[in-house]
Parts: sequence; structure tokens; C-alpha cells
Amino acid sequence: MEAFRFKQFSVNHEDAAFKVGTDSVLLGAWVRGEGIDRILDIGTGSGLLALMMAQRFGNAEIDAVEIDEASALEAKLNFEQSRWSERLHLIHADFATYKVDNPYELIVSNPPFFQNDLLSGDARKDQARHGQQLPLEMLIQRSAEILSENGKLSLVMPADLLPRIEALLPAKGLAINRLCKVFPKPTKDWNRVLLEISRNAGRNEIEELTIRDQQGDYSPDYKKLTAEFYPAF
Repeated sequence: MEAFRFKQFSVNHEDAAFKVGTDSVLLGAWVRGEGIDRILDIGTGSGLLALMMAQRFGNAEIDAVEIDEASALEAKLNFEQSRWSERLHLIHADFATYKVDNPYELIVSNPPFFQNDLLSGDARKDQARHGQQLPLEMLIQRSAEILSENGKLSLVMPADLLPRIEALLPAKGLAINRLCKVFPKPTKDWNRVLLEISRNAGRNEIEELTIRDQQGDYSPDYKKLTAEFYPAF
């Protein structure tokens, strides 16, 4: 079966908040797991992360929750046009009140995280980029409630939110098992973090990834991680 490639992915929004972004690409390629049957993508936007999950986990049913009506419609169209349309399910709902009958073995999210920035005045952009609709505390609480006993929660976040996440997890019976510090360039400090969280507090793997080299080209490590999704790699 032909693989999904970003060059073939249709993103119709002109608004930069809804274009294919490096954060979702990183998370979608970095997530790992075996024998996964149920996946939830929280705040799917245009559906990119859910599509990546559909390709990587060939037996999984993927639910994708999106509160914004226009984004939900776009994701639904992208799902219907994909080769995994039967396994991708768009749910236009607020994650805070989303009803779940069966727990998920994998939950992924590239959530709105500009919680301390000024609002732009554009309601849809602010909803996509800020945390009013999905506070970090709610994301962790609800994920803990609907995660299977051996399930994993995988997130991409700004590095400066890591202490808050670490403080929230113990009360929910969760712990970070795997952490990747993401550096934009060799000369820049890490500004993103990829997290794998579960109920298992027994291990903590720490990794590092640099996206671009000194010349501004994608690094060998980034190319290796994302090669399945970029035709040029």
C-alpha cells in the first residue's frame, strides 16, 4: 500500500494556525507502540496527526476530537479522501465533555499551548493557539480518565511547560516514561519537548533531537525520524 506523504496532504486554510506544522510531524513520527487498537487525537485540527497514526498503526481505529467547526469539517474531508477513511472517525465535540465508552491505548495531542501570550483578536486562531478551551490541567485529568491501564499519552509541548506537567502527573497516577528535548538548531536551546506518559513510573528515557543543522538544512536525525512522511527524504 502506498504510504501517506505530506506532499499529497491537502490543507485548505490560509491561516498559519492550521497549516502542517513541525510539532505535529515530530510527535506523529516519534510516537511508538505495538498492538494498538484504539487511538485518540485530541484537538486534531486539519487531521494531520490522526492521519499519521492511521498510517503507522495499521490495525487501529482512530478517533479525532475537534471543537472548532470549520477545522472539524476540514479534518473530516481529509479523512474521507485518505486511504484509511474507514478507520478514521472525526468527532466534533469539546474534549472536556466528550463521552468515552471504551478506554484508549494511545492518546496523542499537539494541544493549544500559548497560554500566557496576548490574544490576537482572531477568535479561531486564539482557540487553536491558546489554552482557554483546553487548559493543561483538564488535558491531563481527562486523559487519565480515559487511558487504558497500560495505555500511553504522547504530547508535544513548549519546554517551559515541562515543570507544570511534571507537577500535575503524580496526582493522576501518571509519570513520564520517555522524554525528547527538541533543539531547533545546534546553537539554540531546546524549546520543545516530546513526552510519553503512562501509569508505569518505572523508567525514564531521555533523548535529544536537533531539527536543523548550522546551514539551516534538516539534520540527519530529523530526516531519519520523519523519512516515512517526506518524499524528499
